[in-house]
Amino acid sequence: MCPDCVSNVAQCHVAAGVAGRAEPPGGCGTLGRMTSDDGIQDRTPHGRVLMLAPDPTISGPVPGPIGKVAHRLADALRLAGWEVDTELWGRHSRDEGLLGKVTGRARDLLRIRRRLSRGAYDLAFIHTTHDSRALLRDLLLVVPLRQRVAWVVLIHGSHFEKGRPIFDRMARALVARASAVLLLSSEEVAAWRSFYPSGHYRQVANALAPEPPELGRRSAGAPRADECEVLFVGRLIREKGVHELIDAFAALRSRRTCRLTVAGEGPECEALRARVHELGIVEDVEFAGHLDEDGLADLYRRADVLVLPSYSEGLPTVLLEAMSFGLPIVTTRIRGAADHLDDGVNALFVPPRDTEALVRALEDLLDDEPLRAAMASHNVLKARDFSPRKVAEAYAAVFEDVMRERGAL
Repeated sequence: MCPDCVSNVAQCHVAAGVAGRAEPPGGCGTLGRMTSDDGIQDRTPHGRVLMLAPDPTISGPVPGPIGKVAHRLADALRLAGWEVDTELWGRHSRDEGLLGKVTGRARDLLRIRRRLSRGAYDLAFIHTTHDSRALLRDLLLVVPLRQRVAWVVLIHGSHFEKGRPIFDRMARALVARASAVLLLSSEEVAAWRSFYPSGHYRQVANALAPEPPELGRRSAGAPRADECEVLFVGRLIREKGVHELIDAFAALRSRRTCRLTVAGEGPECEALRARVHELGIVEDVEFAGHLDEDGLADLYRRADVLVLPSYSEGLPTVLLEAMSFGLPIVTTRIRGAADHLDDGVNALFVPPRDTEALVRALEDLLDDEPLRAAMASHNVLKARDFSPRKVAEAYAAVFEDVMRERGAL
């Protein structure tokens, strides 16, 4: 892919998704070509896919990250020979009011239904979440058109809890109509299979954007006393374990000179700031808010360790991004992390909600230069498993299976 496409891929996909075809500028998304390390070779189109995903440019709790990985995946599938168009599916602005949501989703449904009813696509690929409103929106689209196109649904997040009657009915209805349901951890696959055994489930991963070659990775050497940097990146909600992290950092700060940067936004922000004041660590904690990719890259290069003590996750993009920058990690044995990371090799695992264990893990990692260096090397290598091109192979296999079952291959 050309450098201009790498830097502008999100904007061009969004613009093209609204207007019609979604292709990068300069023809780099041209159907039938695949860029490889050895050059460019001819490829025959595998099939036509309409991908429905949130706007990657919206900062906020959910749309931004999902939209970002969705459009990385779309670009990789194009390079592998698939014709992929995109449509926005979800919020169109960060502060969308109730009226905007109702009218916006109604327009989306009509526009996408018209597009799919023309019969030009083999697959419709929906990025959705474990959320009743998202499932209702998906059903309003899928039910009237279920015979015209094969539906593939990727469910982001990990907060699936059966036992809510309305949610359960909608979830069963959507899964029953999907030719494939994609999930981000083996634990989620098991949970959904127990909930609705007749579903067609597959485990996949999110696509990580390769680090631009001109951006060097950080050094994994010993942090000096005045440079110990602890980093958290994520939505500021209780389930991310950020309250435990604040308390753990206060204990860590009482024993050594260090700083904590908290990057992200969310409903717990004011409570966290109040706790920082109460603990007397205001000068040592920075709330960086929402950052773009360049801002996050600066934090990854500056930090000594990434901490993500979530209670539950799928496969957090932030872990993959931090690994690509050679950052050691402290996290919980959350679903996707348990599938892909080894304790003591890629990360130090701690139990959820355990502040004391979090303190011990941070001290162990910051005091052990050889462990940090080894973990940094392992993580740079591991992150390559999540490159868009490699991840796209699993999605392509699902698409091919679905099309084969429908007699399209």
